[in-house]
Amino acid sequence: MKRLIVIVLAAAFAVACTAGDIEQTLQEYESRIHELESEVEQLTITISDGSIFPVCQCSGHPEVAGHLVSIQEFGVLPTNTPEANKTALQKAIDVATKEGLALYVTPVENGYPMAGGIDLKRNVSLIGAHGPTGRGTVNATHDGPTGSVFLITDREHPFIATRSATRIEGIQFYYPEQAWRSPEGIIKYPPTITLPSDEGAQGVTLRDLTFYGEWFAMDFRARSGCEQILFENCYGYPYSGQFIAIDRCWDIPRILHCHVNPANMREFGRGLPPSIIDYAINQGTFTYWIDHTDNAVVMDIFTFGSHGGIYLGENTYGQLTNFNFDCVKVGIYRSGNANKNRTWEIAQGSIIANAGTDLSAIHPIYVTGIGGHTSVTNVESFSGGNGALTNSGASYDFITLDGSGYYTVSLTSCRMSGYEADDPITVRNVFAALRAVNCIDKNDIFFDRAIEPKDDYPSGVVTVMDNCDSAKGWISGFGSGAGLDTSNQREGAGCITATGHEVNLFTKKFETPVDARVSSRRGHFCLKLYISDISAIDLSKEGSIEVTSSGTCDEQEYAWYIGRLNLKQGWNDLDLRLSEAGVSGASPDLSRMNYIRIYHLGVTKDLTIKLDDIKFYQE
Repeated sequence: MKRLIVIVLAAAFAVACTAGDIEQTLQEYESRIHELESEVEQLTITISDGSIFPVCQCSGHPEVAGHLVSIQEFGVLPTNTPEANKTALQKAIDVATKEGLALYVTPVENGYPMAGGIDLKRNVSLIGAHGPTGRGTVNATHDGPTGSVFLITDREHPFIATRSATRIEGIQFYYPEQAWRSPEGIIKYPPTITLPSDEGAQGVTLRDLTFYGEWFAMDFRARSGCEQILFENCYGYPYSGQFIAIDRCWDIPRILHCHVNPANMREFGRGLPPSIIDYAINQGTFTYWIDHTDNAVVMDIFTFGSHGGIYLGENTYGQLTNFNFDCVKVGIYRSGNANKNRTWEIAQGSIIANAGTDLSAIHPIYVTGIGGHTSVTNVESFSGGNGALTNSGASYDFITLDGSGYYTVSLTSCRMSGYEADDPITVRNVFAALRAVNCIDKNDIFFDRAIEPKDDYPSGVVTVMDNCDSAKGWISGFGSGAGLDTSNQREGAGCITATGHEVNLFTKKFETPVDARVSSRRGHFCLKLYISDISAIDLSKEGSIEVTSSGTCDEQEYAWYIGRLNLKQGWNDLDLRLSEAGVSGASPDLSRMNYIRIYHLGVTKDLTIKLDDIKFYQE
């Protein structure tokens, strides 16, 4: 723009010089150049519906002419009511979705009052002026933030839901009515940023955001799945203890450079007392929460004053590096439900686990579930007192191994200090395996340890779950129902049979649970399955053999995908390893197995299915 001003005035100067004093003309035009440079210029852009809006000229911002349109041009103003501003901002978004415009939250003193329930439609960016403001911006009266700020008082609706290909950047979210002197009156607001209720989202960027007084900052626990969600340079302190939650994000979710600290409102006089920090800790939640993801990337994250640093769910894997979890009860909670794609690589971090007064519940690292591997490298734990919260000044141990099945853990070059127990490793799961190499214990002595998994059952143990000599309790969706065939069994006096065409081949709930007497690492589930016509099943469709301890499907369940079992026409002798099964819900209790289901969505015509000799055995 400066170049354009100079070119226009230079041409005018050349003309003027022919008509008068050159030196005087030069002085006049130099003065005019400076005047124009100091003015706020406006260009205009025309939207496809014919509307014309000025383009913001934002000093220093990488996206200038032709990209940013001020929300004020749509009627979003600091003097409006929250509802009026919500309506105006939604109108701006509705226009911007067509061209993929970036809407600029023009900085104003004290910010914009806003109601919740905003739908950030596809292709739209909402951009403010700020990087993350870790201690807060401050207005002229020193009682609140200023700049690109949304003031939120809506207690019923999430503030904004993000659809695919959207971005929110450089904005502050302030809850001025939130309690801050004591826990009395704390408001449990809906999440500030979330997903729409009717669909997931792909390609969402949340960057350089700051939250003040929020209950739950960013809730991305999807129902239908999402992909490529990026959280970067986001700061806050959620009273619920929950800052970022991700569920069912299959294509690489990323949490980068995020910082959670109760001092983030310090600049405008809202420092939080220990009672509120204790309140957040007592919610029993985790600052960062991840489940059902592929290869999650978590790097350079911090939290202070929460129950848990990060929750790594049983259906996820990835990398956690360069972290600090300060004044927490549990630093890292790691679960698992299978061997395949269940590895977490954890490196370069420190954990100060000391929150609360129940020392037995304070663990820098807590591993549970079954299956998978947890690799911990160059992670330090230490502890001590801190006046900002109620604390024990120590942790119980460095790592606890819990759960009911086999998994592996490696500790490499970890400095383990500040724990009260005699041993830095607590073993509650006899099936867990651990190797510690070149670690250092609380006495500053090098520490190496090998913990071998124990099997309570010897090899060759066989436990019959059902010999299928009676059809009692068996149900089939096939038209014939479940019956007994005493002429074509593989073992004993009969086998279960059904003929028809339906999804549920067989189910049975056992009135008396069965103790399988096997381990998840060496146990097998075996059955004989007859199929009269293999061409009647489209094996590319979904279908599983399931055995559970919950009395129903999809909870405490082992499952094997039928399409991978190489089934043939006639009798199939199936030998299924528990360690290769998918696990749903909590870990199955192998001492109380009580439900079987066989289903398939690809049955295309009538056929006969038979079942016989269902048992467990220990390898």
